[in-house]
Amino acid sequence: GFAEVRKGTRKLNDPDVVKAAEYLQDIYPCFEEGALGTAYTEGKALFALGRGAMLEGGSADYAGFKQTNPKIDVGVVPFPAVDGGTPATVTGMQDTFSVNSKSAHPDEAIKFIQWLIAPEAAQMVADTITLSNTVGVAPSDNPVMMQMVQASHSNDVRVWYEFPETGDVFAAVQQNAAALFLKKMTPQEFADKLQAAVKPSGG
Repeated sequence: GFAEVRKGTRKLNDPDVVKAAEYLQDIYPCFEEGALGTAYTEGKALFALGRGAMLEGGSADYAGFKQTNPKIDVGVVPFPAVDGGTPATVTGMQDTFSVNSKSAHPDEAIKFIQWLIAPEAAQMVADTITLSNTVGVAPSDNPVMMQMVQASHSNDVRVWYEFPETGDVFAAVQQNAAALFLKKMTPQEFADKLQAAVKPSGG
């Protein structure tokens, strides 16, 4: 699906994709009252304090949950799919390590980065802030993060705003999701807005 959307051979307003927008509209009554007016950070805090049953979030959120409520007890599932689909997660927003070409000590800097991305350092990072930057490295004793790793094996895709073809889709969702949830826009109209934001590569 996603590769075809980028090429333009698949569209976000195709009938089977519109079903996903219908699904979003259908589940809105299950949201917390006032959800559309709740800031992201406030929503995270409310969830961590047990004031919400579910929260769409990522692995980067977990450390903040633990800071807010050290006794938090949560589980992880990939986002559910419409009939016939596969539950999915998204991956992305990775940072990069680099060495300045004008560094006085390029060899030492490169050696440090090589250590930083090796399993030993990656395990230290994973055990400290519960995030891993190395494939196959997860927190030593953290069942929640293990669940996140397991969930990512279901149907993991990159975040769309990392790609030039779909970079504007996220903004289109932000601008139109409230109208979809409040039924001021049909699922088809919502899907049309998202498709209009795609810049197919044609490749």
